[in-house]
Amino acid sequence: MVSVSKKWILDNVQTLYCSSGILDLEDIKDFEELKEGFETNLNHIEKLEVEKGERRETFHILIPGGFGWAEAFPFTVGTYIRLQSSITHR
Repeated sequence: MVSVSKKWILDNVQTLYCSSGILDLEDIKDFEELKEGFETNLNHIEKLEVEKGERRETFHILIPGGFGWAEAFPFTVGTYIRLQSSITHR
């Protein structure tokens, strides 16, 4: 399993859902950067799939501070296209 940085989460995760509900990604910015990173249940290949927007399945990220394992919903290629389109048409 690979660990990821706070920046990686912000760049590649659309939504985080933990036991207390949806975790606002803005709150992740306030978390202390862990030296070893945030643990995930992804292997290296799956991590690359997330980065390319190819992974549709959710995965898990261990969030400190009592949040525990959060279900992460990745951006997909379709999401990237819609985001790019909305940015371009402003």
